[in-house]
Amino acid sequence: MRILVFAYDFPHIKTNRGLDNLISNGIKPVAVIAQPYKNLNLPKNRIKFDINYKNPEDTKIICNKNNLTYFKSDHNSNESIEFINKIKPDVGIILGARIISDEIIKQFNRGIINIHHGFIPENRGLNTMQWAILRNQKQAVTSHMIDKNIDMGEILEVFEVPVNLNDELVDIYNRISEYEQKILLSSLKKIKEGYKGSFISSKGNYNDNLTLNDLENKMIEKFEDYKKQYPNLNRYPR
Repeated sequence: MRILVFAYDFPHIKTNRGLDNLISNGIKPVAVIAQPYKNLNLPKNRIKFDINYKNPEDTKIICNKNNLTYFKSDHNSNESIEFINKIKPDVGIILGARIISDEIIKQFNRGIINIHHGFIPENRGLNTMQWAILRNQKQAVTSHMIDKNIDMGEILEVFEVPVNLNDELVDIYNRISEYEQKILLSSLKKIKEGYKGSFISSKGNYNDNLTLNDLENKMIEKFEDYKKQYPNLNRYPR
């Protein structure tokens, strides 16, 4: 199975962690398309996490160390389409990307996998860990084949992420990232075996950035009670 990775050109933890995960498990992508940095002027969350991971390296350095073909380009550019046509991959993996165009998706035999931090479609969009807390909802990661809609498409797998009474927010965040890597390997194996997932029939809930309406403070106030309730919660927001 020929795999192409969508990544960021600059140091990025998800990109680094995902490439490390693939390579250490004997999965060598045919190429990496690296998106240059763009300043999107997105609102910044007040809460910052001290992530449990080494300092990320430039994606190009990782590719050079592991003899991976590296192509720096906007993911949705004509140059990327031409490059993908030459590589002829079966499946794509998103380890760092903005919204991928429908034209790019069509270039893949099987499609493009994304790992989402939350249940789809009940918890789509941004800040999913925090929104799950606000809605009394279980934490999860979902693997899916993307389509033209954000966090939609064919669902491959869903892993519930445990939450413990002594957890801080950063503990849950790190655990979600660990489960993200587990579900990536599991879903690749399923695709290789010819697995077909289920398509989403509902648009569920799409989340805005948590900085709106002082929701970060509300989430922090609710966190201790959320942990106590967690064993009795389900995947559906209330």
